[in-house]
Amino acid sequence: MFARLGVPASGAARRSGPCVGEAEARSIVREELDRHGYEGWTVTIAGEPFSADRPCVEVSYDGTSNSVLLISSQRG
Repeated sequence: MFARLGVPASGAARRSGPCVGEAEARSIVREELDRHGYEGWTVTIAGEPFSADRPCVEVSYDGTSNSVLLISSQRG
């Protein structure tokens, strides 16, 4: 999934990879989840809404609630 969506920011490192928007990211994540047998998982928007200032997605996971979180971020 990171190959298609980029690697999220961590500590002092900025996010890397392409700027993928909400709709495309949701489609990619759902496809990857289904392909690997995670049909019961949900894809949820978390944090600030997507906007012109925050058009890119970062991905996080919540194994407790079986959710993939799409978080808006600024470009690279």
